[in-house]
Amino acid sequence: MQEKKLNVNMESLRVLSQEQLISMVLEQNRKISELEERLRQVDELRRLANIRNYTPASEQVPYLFPEMEALIQYAEPEEKEEKPRTRTGKKKARRKCVQAPADTPVYTNDHTADAPEFLVRNGIRYDRIEDKVIDKMAYVPASVYVERNIYAQYRAECEGESNVILFSDRTTDALACSPSFAASVAVSKFDDHLPLYRQSEMLERSGIRLGRQTMAKWMVTWYSRLTGFERYLTKRMYSMNLVNMDETPLRVLDFRTENGRISNSSFMFIHQGSTFNEDDRKVGRLVVCSYIQDRKKKTLIDDYYRLGSSAFVMTDGLGSYNALPNHCTCWVHAVRKLKAVLKDRREVNAEKIVGLYDELYRIENRYRAQLMDGSMTASEFLRERKKESMPVIEEIFKQVDSLAGKYAQGEMLKGLSYIAERKDTLPRYLDIVEATPDNNASERVAKAFATGRKNWLFAQTVDGADASCFMYSIIESAKMNGLDPRDYLEYVFTYGPSASSDKEYDALLPWNVDLSKLSVLKEARKNARPDPERKEPYFFTGLSG
Repeated sequence: MQEKKLNVNMESLRVLSQEQLISMVLEQNRKISELEERLRQVDELRRLANIRNYTPASEQVPYLFPEMEALIQYAEPEEKEEKPRTRTGKKKARRKCVQAPADTPVYTNDHTADAPEFLVRNGIRYDRIEDKVIDKMAYVPASVYVERNIYAQYRAECEGESNVILFSDRTTDALACSPSFAASVAVSKFDDHLPLYRQSEMLERSGIRLGRQTMAKWMVTWYSRLTGFERYLTKRMYSMNLVNMDETPLRVLDFRTENGRISNSSFMFIHQGSTFNEDDRKVGRLVVCSYIQDRKKKTLIDDYYRLGSSAFVMTDGLGSYNALPNHCTCWVHAVRKLKAVLKDRREVNAEKIVGLYDELYRIENRYRAQLMDGSMTASEFLRERKKESMPVIEEIFKQVDSLAGKYAQGEMLKGLSYIAERKDTLPRYLDIVEATPDNNASERVAKAFATGRKNWLFAQTVDGADASCFMYSIIESAKMNGLDPRDYLEYVFTYGPSASSDKEYDALLPWNVDLSKLSVLKEARKNARPDPERKEPYFFTGLSG
C-alpha cells in the first residue's frame, strides 16, 4: 500500500514544471526553517527556566548534599495503589506550633475587674462560672543592665604615687563593656547576621544610645586580649586527626591594590579540626577562621608544616593543597559539574557516575550510624567501609576512563577531567575515621559567613577582619560542640584575657568549660533593680578606671 502511494506521488511530481518544483522546495525549506526556529525558542525557554545565578564555589549550596536530587526529575513516576479512604474515628493530635520552657516567666493580665456576675443575651441569662485562662506568647524587648564591678583599690602612703587597682586584666576589666554584652553583640552580628548599625538602632528604641563605632572598638579590644588563645586554638586544631579547609571571600577596605582599588584577593580561611573519641563515641571539633590576603600555596599550607601537623586534610580540590601529604579531595565537588549537567538535560553517562556517587553515601551513612551507636569499633568501621566503598570508587574511575575523548568541550568534559585528575586523593577519606566523602563541614561555616556578609559586605580594617574571624571561630566551635554560642563567648571573654599558659587555655576549650560558673552572674541580672539614688544617665565611653 505504501509502495503504491509512493508511486502516485512520484507520478504527480513528474508532471510539474521546473518553476513549480523550485517553488515547492522553497516552500518546504521555509516550513523547515519555521520549525527549527520554534524548536530553538523552546530550547531557549527551557534554558532560561533552569538558569542558575552564579555563586562562588564555597557557596554553591544546591550541590553540597549527598542525595541524588539531580536524578529525581528524570525518574519514572511510581504507580501508587489507590486505597479507599476510611475514617478511623481517631482525632489527630493537636500540633504544638509554639513552645516555651516550663520555667518561662509569667505575668497576669486580668480582664475580669469589671465583669458582672451574669449576662443576658437574646433573652437568655448566663451565670458567671470559672474564669477562662488563655496563655499567650508575650515579648519584652531585650534588657540592658548596668553591671557594677567592684575591685580592690590600694594607695601608697608616700605622696606622688598613683592608686593601684587589683585588676585581672586592666584592658578588659576597665572597659565599659561587660563580657555578656560583648558576647551578645558578637552573636547578634556573626550568628544572627545583624550589622552593628542595626544593633545600634534597636538599642536606641529601648533608650540606649550606643554607636556602632564604639561597639566595633569594643570587639577589637576583646579580641586583642585573646590572641594568645587564638594561637592555642590553631595549634590544637592542627593536632587533631582531620582538618577540613575552605576559603571564602572577605573584602577589607584598608587592603587595596597598587591602583587604589579594594583588593578582591583576600579571604577568610576556614579550618575545622575533628577527633573521634572511641570511649564516649563523640567527635570533638574546633573551628578556626583567619584572615588571609591571598590563596598562594605558602599561605594555605605554611601553618601545617610550621606546627608539625600530621592530620589528614579535606579540601574542595584546590591545587595549592596538593603538596600536603594526607590530602583528601571532596566528592561533592568532584561530581558538581555532572550534577549541573543533569539540571539542564538528561545525560546517561552523568547519571551512571552520580548514581555510583550516591551509593558511596549509602555505604557511609550505614556504617557511620553503626560506629556512633557503638555496634562496631573504629577499626571495624574503617575496614568494612573501605571494603564496600572501593569497588564503587573503582567503577566510577572505570566509567570516567571509558568516556575519555567522547566529549570535546562543555561541563561533561570538565566534570570528567576533574575526577580523572584526582584519582589519588578522592579515595583517601576511607583511611580516616573522622572523614566523610565531602568537605561540607567547612562549607557550612563558609555559608554562615556568606549569609552575614550580604548584610555588611566588607570589613573596614585588617584588625576588624582578624577580630571578625576570631568571633566566628568561637561561635562556630560552640555550635559544633552543642554549646550556646552566647554562653561560650561570655565564658571566653570572662576567663580568657587573664589566661597565659597552655593549661589555662586548655580549660577554655568547648569540651572543658564549666558554664555553671556563669550562673551567679545570670542570677544577679535576673534580680537587677535600678539604683534608687541615681539621677543622671550612665555614660559608657570606653575605659572607666
